[in-house]
Order: sequence, then C-alpha cells, then structure tokens
Amino acid sequence: MEVGGLYLIIGNSIAAISAVEALRKVDPNGSITIVTKEGEPAYSPVLTPNYIAGELPLERLYLREKAFYRNRGVKVIYNDAAVKVYAGKKEVLLESGALLEYDRLLIATGGRPRPAVFPGAALRGVSVLRSLRDAAEIRRYAQGKKDAVILGGGPISMRAAWALRKLGLRVSLIISSGRLLSRLVDEEVAQLLEEALLREGGYRICKNCDLLAARGEERVERVELNTGESIPAQLIVVGKGVIANKELVEGTEIAAGKGILTDDRMETSFPGVYAAGDVAQAYDRVRKENLVNAIWPAAFAQGKVAGSNMGGGNKTFAGTVPMNVLEVGGEALAVIGVRTEEAVSLKAEGSLKKIYLGDNRITGAAFLGDLQGIGLLHTLIRNEVTLDRLPSPERLLENPEYCRLLGGYRRREAG
Repeated sequence: MEVGGLYLIIGNSIAAISAVEALRKVDPNGSITIVTKEGEPAYSPVLTPNYIAGELPLERLYLREKAFYRNRGVKVIYNDAAVKVYAGKKEVLLESGALLEYDRLLIATGGRPRPAVFPGAALRGVSVLRSLRDAAEIRRYAQGKKDAVILGGGPISMRAAWALRKLGLRVSLIISSGRLLSRLVDEEVAQLLEEALLREGGYRICKNCDLLAARGEERVERVELNTGESIPAQLIVVGKGVIANKELVEGTEIAAGKGILTDDRMETSFPGVYAAGDVAQAYDRVRKENLVNAIWPAAFAQGKVAGSNMGGGNKTFAGTVPMNVLEVGGEALAVIGVRTEEAVSLKAEGSLKKIYLGDNRITGAAFLGDLQGIGLLHTLIRNEVTLDRLPSPERLLENPEYCRLLGGYRRREAG
C-alpha cells in the first residue's frame, strides 16, 4: 500500500491514540487528522469515577502528554462530530457541515450509554456516566446531596456507586435482574459482592426491581419503584449498558451489526476503512465470533492493528479475551473469559477463586479478594491451551505453587 496519504480518524480515545502511535511507526510523514465531538484531549473514561470521588485530579485522566498531537504532526478538530461516511467518495461529513477527504479512514467513535427512559428522566439530577463532561457534572451536582440512586448493576453502575459513596452519599442500587453484575458473575460470586457492599455500609440493594418514575419539581427529589416504594433521591445515575456509535455508517456500503464489522486486520467490509474500540464488532477468542467488547485492552490492541495497517503494515488482531477488573465493597474483583456451567472453585477466608471449563479448555475465571494468578489464566485462555497440557483445574487452585507452574508455561510459550 502506498503511504504518505491522508489519514482521518473519527474519535479520540485509546483506540485512536494507539492507532496514531502505530501509524507513525510505519508512515512518519502522512497527514493525520482526528475529529472529536469533545473539547478535551484524549482521556481515560475508566478513571472518571476516581475523578468524581476526588481521588484523582483532572490532569491525571489524560492519556498522553500535552504535546502528544503536536509532536506527531496530528491535527485535531475539537467539538465536532462525524455524521456520515461516503466511502465511495472517500469523504466524511461533519456536524458543522465540513466535508473532509481521506485516503484511509479509522472509525473509533466508541459507544454511548443507553438513554434513561422513564417519567421524570428530564429532571435535573438525572445523569449518565460516560464522558468527562458527565463526570464533572455529577461531581458538581453531588455536592451537598444525601441520597443517590444508581439504575443498573453492571460495571459502570458499580463504579459510579463507589464514587458517590466516597462523597458521602447514601446509594440505592436498583437492579432489574436477580443479582449484581449478572452478565459477569454467577450467583455465588454475586452474593459475596452483595455481602461486601452491605458490610461497608451506606448501600441499599434492590434486586428484581425497576424504577417507574422520578419525581420532583425542576430537579429530582425521589423515585418510585415497582415494589410500591418511594425513596428519596437527589441524584440518579443511569447505567443500563452501552450502544455502539455506528450511525455514521448506516445506509452505507460499510457492514454493521451491533457494531461495525471488521476482519482480523480491523478493516471493515469497505477497503481502506477501519474500525476499532467500542464501536467495532471484532473477533472474540473465547466465543469464536465477532462481538462488541467494550473494554480498554481490546480498544488499545485494535487501534494498534488498525493504525499499522492504515500505513501499509500487515498486522492482525488475534481477538479479545474479555476481562473486567473493579473494586466492589472494598473487595477486588477480576473476571475473564466466559462463564460456563462447569466450574471448579476454591474458597478461602476473604477470597474466592473460580475457573470455568468447556471444550477441554479453561474458558473463564472469576477471582474475588485475591487476584494472584488471574493474568496467567488470561494467557492460558488466550492461547487456547487444552486441559491435558495442564495440571488439573483443582490442582491449579489448591496448589500454592500454581502461579509458578503457569509462569513456567508462559515462559516456554514465549521462548
């Protein structure tokens, strides 16, 4: 592929940043333009709860130094959004009306929270948590408030709940399913997480529960639940999942499902157009199909592959092994891969470790309290190591030396 052309990147989070870094390694001279709807340099959405809680200053959220763009010859268009891709013409229409040309395009538009849909959702004090602007507004609005409602029991909701507890608010978690983190963990792990939250204090957990309406004059004052209860709330954070920002390719030659479909080069169905990050529907190594995996490591790896290939490289994306790490009720939790019905577990004081099995392989794991060894299990899952090449799952958990054994395996694979 000829290099030195016009590169256009839509979006400005970790997928875009890793793409720029990879692209500059193969083409130091081409023209790179980034378009972002935000007014800030690239930052980490994962850390916004820490900013809300007052544990991190604003400057610690930024992904790279201030001179990152200038030093790499990148032009950034802030406060504008792409609304349509004309792949055949190699043009992108912006919200401002500008029409940008490109030779190769990367779509890294990320995702957005599912909107709040209930009576009273337009009241002041009802928010989502996705952007730095959301975090700043939640942090400002929470000052002096006493009660918060978190709608949802997923990772975003749990991080928001933690941040608001740090600010001293009482937090009610309204969960439509029967357990916390229902898409990530099984009943046993969820029960331990619930117990940890209740021990910490300041939390109320309402399972199999739905918010019917938010009530107040101009701002939210209370919420009504399907249980018949009405509870005080001056702040509501809605965390009901994320939708890929793929509208700009709808009705075009670029194929999309739940996200924008890509091959192992992170190229879409239209040559010269790539996708990466939370908008990309890319290969999942565990489930063996293309899925949207809205996690940080996947976005970084996908952006790196896309950026290199835009500049004439020949990199491939090996696929995602889903991984989530968070703190719940003061307990560290790591979940990787896919949960199955076949599981081996080891419960000790203050910790629980579970390995999930299927098709003669380790398909996933959930570690609570003690995370030692989770990274090495991630390696085994990623490399699709069969069980006959390993000690039994029971021994992996029971043997205090199992981390060393797995470490030896990883070194052999690397060698």
